[in-house]
Amino acid sequence: MEDIFQGWQDKKNKYIPPVRQKGFSQDVLVREYIPPLNVEPEPESAEEKIIHKKSEDETYDGGEPTVLIEPAMRIHAFLKRAKTGSMEEITKKQWIIGKSAEADYVIKDNPTVSRNHAKIQFKEDGYWLTDLRSSNHTYVDGEQILEPVRLINGMKFRLSEDEEFEFTIRMGR
Repeated sequence: MEDIFQGWQDKKNKYIPPVRQKGFSQDVLVREYIPPLNVEPEPESAEEKIIHKKSEDETYDGGEPTVLIEPAMRIHAFLKRAKTGSMEEITKKQWIIGKSAEADYVIKDNPTVSRNHAKIQFKEDGYWLTDLRSSNHTYVDGEQILEPVRLINGMKFRLSEDEEFEFTIRMGR
């Protein structure tokens, strides 16, 4: 039994630095590298490599599983207005919310919303919300945003004091 522990040392003979991250409950002892047991050695010559390759080709039986490739899934982003419950899909890379007729999402019934109040922009790393220097500002988590904020699924934001929206992402074709 003693030969099993050959090379191991008692932890009281080694300095083990204290763990600084939460979640670890056991001491860790680092040993020197031990190679894996069941590893085939590499063929030594080019001729042996060719022979090894041929024997692999001859034994292939086609038993490998076929991988099914799904058609590309597309991200669909939606904006839900809390007052009306209406849900609108964000269909452009830059999507303007405001009371202007040229806005992508027009809010006609709220005079506190600016003509071009906020913008949702799609970038490589996700969707971003930007206030467009609106008179009554844009808020996330009750705080006025002063720079673009990355939107995540389920995030709520507010235009002015009383226009709340929820941002949602769905995957589909």
